[in-house]
Amino acid sequence: MIIKNICDTESFDLGRVSLALGNFDGVHFAHARLIQKAKEIATSRMITAGERLLSAVFTFSDLKKPFLTTTDEKLEIFEKLGVDVVFLCPFESVKDMSPDDFVRDILVKKLSCAHAVCGFNYRFGKGAVGTADTLADLTSHYQIPCTIIGEITGVSSTKIREQVSLGRVEDACELLGRPFSISGKVIHGKGMGASFGYPTVNIALPDGKILPARGVYFTECEIDGKIYHSITNIGVCPTFGGENVVCENHLLDVQKDLYGQTATVYFLKFHRSEVAFPSTEELYAAVREDTRAARDFYLSKFQ
Repeated sequence: MIIKNICDTESFDLGRVSLALGNFDGVHFAHARLIQKAKEIATSRMITAGERLLSAVFTFSDLKKPFLTTTDEKLEIFEKLGVDVVFLCPFESVKDMSPDDFVRDILVKKLSCAHAVCGFNYRFGKGAVGTADTLADLTSHYQIPCTIIGEITGVSSTKIREQVSLGRVEDACELLGRPFSISGKVIHGKGMGASFGYPTVNIALPDGKILPARGVYFTECEIDGKIYHSITNIGVCPTFGGENVVCENHLLDVQKDLYGQTATVYFLKFHRSEVAFPSTEELYAAVREDTRAARDFYLSKFQ
């Protein structure tokens, strides 16, 4: 997959593209359908007209907080979806452009768009005055077709952010088409878990990313291409007087030095809310019960 910042150069010389446009926060089920349509159009043009089109995505490199996916996470998902080219655009570079200028100077002149694909609620241009219908009208002046993908009821980034923030990660998974995840570098924690036999892999939380409701979750951790069953706490560790939100992950039956590596945590099921226990003994008893419940969950899920 080729990744280009549209501010890097005046011309890319990549050839003409079938271009999916959008913010794509979460790259959820409906986003994936839009991207698939752009890919199908590229394939169809090759079969029917012998014209080679690359499948491409145009999206913003600076993210509006809170977001579901970081730029790196979006790029990884785009690659898994089979996108040929991703054009990253700083919002500041186009926010004051009129819809006419955006289509002429960006889509036509810079990106060599041969077919545009957008969602029914796509907005663009200064003040977001341009709609999906505006895009179709403007691209038609350049003999560029535009396909508008209709609404998939109940699927939106806003709805998914709501489900995640409430801890409803199973519902979020259905809308995303995959588990909600958090990626970050493995960092040193306070070592409290290791002191009573439950060492944790702590990851640095990406600034601006929405987090699940505070509590304990059954998860999977992917580190260096390997998947580990895990149990994750999102919270401030109130029993120990914590103040900052952390992401602590206990890998079942695994003890490794993983500091400095990148870990991705996939949230599968909410288990319980975060609790300030009266004593460390009661906390340790709860962790033992959490771990037992996690083992039962994985046994039933993967047997």
